[in-house]
Amino acid sequence: FDMGNVNLLLRGLVGFDGSNAFKPQGLERLEYPAKGNFNPHAGTLVFWTCAFRHNPCDPTTDGVQRGNIYLANLWAKEGDKDLSIGVYEYGENVYAHWENNQEPRKGFYAHAIAKIPRAGVRKGEWHQIAVSWNDERIVTYLNGEKVSARTLPPKARSTLDVMPDESRKSLIGIKATRWDDKNEWDTGIDDFAVYGRVLTDSEIRSRYLALAKGARKRSQ
Repeated sequence: FDMGNVNLLLRGLVGFDGSNAFKPQGLERLEYPAKGNFNPHAGTLVFWTCAFRHNPCDPTTDGVQRGNIYLANLWAKEGDKDLSIGVYEYGENVYAHWENNQEPRKGFYAHAIAKIPRAGVRKGEWHQIAVSWNDERIVTYLNGEKVSARTLPPKARSTLDVMPDESRKSLIGIKATRWDDKNEWDTGIDDFAVYGRVLTDSEIRSRYLALAKGARKRSQ
């Protein structure tokens, strides 16, 4: 699933590469079917993001603690089982969050959360986030560099058979808000792609370098 060439009619927001990017107005969101586009057992999500109103390195803006800022959500539902991989900002970090709806629903063994620190990333600076997963762990990257990995909880074995069905609850969401997120902060998304396999560290690095190099050439 590659949004790089999709005409999103995005009202003139310029992305990191000089082409259109997405920044929602109000509670606007982009959602696409997950069936055939999202493999919850082996895959990689890659996208670029930019904070236009806040400094990503500072958890507060004008003395106000920012809440969750949801960036991406991949959701697979089949029958009474579901699992999801979400990516969101909270404070000065981005987090990749794996969970399913099986017990336990709370506590240490309920989910897996991998942190992406963004020290040095400034307001208005486009940067690339990548998350890969299989049935054992999730791994995160910032600008092509691996930054963290987390082992999935034992309950991941209970959803090994789940694949996205055709319901509206199986989706790929871009800025699809959850929890307390109301899209109060101007956050852009660009070059959003979901792969049906786990990309290697070198593939993720190469993709970042190729896109960054192309963006620099177009800006000259």
